[in-house]
Amino acid sequence: MEEIFKLTSASPYSELLEYFNNPRNIMKYIPMFNDIINIDENTFLVKIGWIFNIDLKVFKISNKNRITYIVEHKSFPSIVGKLDHILEPKQGQQNLTEINIIFYYSGPFEIIVKLQARKLYNSIQKQFSVNNYSNLKLEEKEFNEEKTQMKTILSGTIDIQNIDTVISKAILESKENEIELIISKGDTSIKLIFIDGTLVKQIGSLSDLKGRSKFLLRKKE
Repeated sequence: MEEIFKLTSASPYSELLEYFNNPRNIMKYIPMFNDIINIDENTFLVKIGWIFNIDLKVFKISNKNRITYIVEHKSFPSIVGKLDHILEPKQGQQNLTEINIIFYYSGPFEIIVKLQARKLYNSIQKQFSVNNYSNLKLEEKEFNEEKTQMKTILSGTIDIQNIDTVISKAILESKENEIELIISKGDTSIKLIFIDGTLVKQIGSLSDLKGRSKFLLRKKE
């Protein structure tokens, strides 16, 4: 999956470089971001509790006008990501800077990751764009915790390493209805709730489940 975003900023070039050189400004948009730990000047450990509790290793490469973050998680779930920020003075308008953001991702839950990449872009655009406007603005919906009648739309068993297929279906179904996905094995279970393609609530972690597990996909009526 690759996403490319472009914007023009009137902010000082030095301010833009400082912002994109701070990994916390970028990594906080990873779903369920918990913390970031410096290993050295250009290597970081990003802790997330996003469906799985995992630690992502992040490497920063900073050149004159290009800041790149490379993200990897070698064990399950295998994740490889790259986020490029390229800054160039706008031709004929030296007081403006053109920013190209190129995001590459290979791993599970691409739909969720794509939505989060757009949230990152929206935030950057709101903060730095000369237009201060986003055509990709995502609707924010409040989660209502009151009990409602849920209708089962799919159930069965699945190997936990293939659970992203069920999660992808939950995301697609949530475009029309609030969706609840329950995954369990023995006494251990997790619950994921999706609204309009976005994970809005999570109870438990898939890291606690191994092997083949039961799942139940339900929608609010």
